[in-house]
Amino acid sequence: NTAYGGDSGMYYFGEISGTEDRLTVTLRVRRHDESTFSVFGDFDDVTLSLTGKKKGSGFYFEGRASEAPSMRFEAELKPAPK
Repeated sequence: NTAYGGDSGMYYFGEISGTEDRLTVTLRVRRHDESTFSVFGDFDDVTLSLTGKKKGSGFYFEGRASEAPSMRFEAELKPAPK
């Protein structure tokens, strides 16, 4: 599966694979507005590798950007309320 997204400062694209309980995600994250803050500091273009495990109705992800391997990335994604 392909992932696309973005916000006011960054855009994201990449691949998602796995099973119902475990996901592997590789995202390219690029800054398109230099005036915005990024959790990746001075990096304007990073490749983020994540692994995700099912947690309740959502997923918990962790991983690193290859350009900043000492920086750990964590995210918990939950379905939006109806």
